[in-house]
Amino acid sequence: SPVVARFATPYINPLKIKVEVTDAYTHDEGKYYVSLAEFECYESKSLNGIANDAAYFTDGTFSELKPGVTIDDIAKIQNAFIQNIAAYLLSNKYSSEYRIHDYMPYRPVDDLAAELKTSQYSQFENPTGIYFKANEDVVIFVGETYNEALSLRVRDFGSSGNDYSYALSPGLNLITMKGKGNGYISYFTLNYQSAQTVKVHIASGAVNGYFDINRHSNQDGKKLLEGAVSEIMDVVGNKTHLAYAVASLRSQCSDQLHDLITLYDSITSSQHTMMGLEKYGRTPRNHMFGRVVWSSFMFADGYGAGFNDNTMGTVANL
Repeated sequence: SPVVARFATPYINPLKIKVEVTDAYTHDEGKYYVSLAEFECYESKSLNGIANDAAYFTDGTFSELKPGVTIDDIAKIQNAFIQNIAAYLLSNKYSSEYRIHDYMPYRPVDDLAAELKTSQYSQFENPTGIYFKANEDVVIFVGETYNEALSLRVRDFGSSGNDYSYALSPGLNLITMKGKGNGYISYFTLNYQSAQTVKVHIASGAVNGYFDINRHSNQDGKKLLEGAVSEIMDVVGNKTHLAYAVASLRSQCSDQLHDLITLYDSITSSQHTMMGLEKYGRTPRNHMFGRVVWSSFMFADGYGAGFNDNTMGTVANL
């Protein structure tokens, strides 16, 4: 969960940067432990002229044109990138199914694990269906966050294993990708029961799509696999989330994704029943997670379940 400190005015050649820690996890009585895993400094980036261009859109996510906007109005937009988005929106040809979405809050996985006395549920909630390449410059517009912390996590469950997170702020976010992979909006908060959804417009990257049990049929799944640009496809049920190799899904269950994730959901539902969670109305919104791995065999760890790609004849076969 990256934290970003932004300075209202720039500091030229600072001599020192001081990090003062005021709280920490207690492991032993009277002893506090702090681990600063990574610390980086960045120069702010901007898109010129977007303040005036925002007048043609309903909000700061640049995802919807105001009623009555015409092609003549779009011709007045100064920024070429924003103008291109506006033109596609006006013609109803913008790929908005995955680029524009309201993302749900989820309970922090360590907090849920402590209550259930289990390993952690998925750290990869809110798949975006967008695939990013390394060194790609990415434009993301974020709506009102209601003082909640969000980040974009880009993870490649394929060959590279790249895994990077980028903090997101309301408004324009310009990010240079450190690695490749599928994108996920990390929105974990202790206010998960009352927090509102956050609208995010991912204007860059390639549309890979993801399978959603509540939106897609078996035939939709087949089309998604045929048009995939990533090595990995996210398959999301009501209780379970899988990230399996596209090639294996094509060979094992190309027109059965809905049936497959329904079966996985039934397994997770049985676990919830045995734990008493369904009886007492405490079934979590968070998903169990299974993903492909490229070494070892089958195992469980802090991420969830790992299945070697050579086991897909079993675990991806209905």
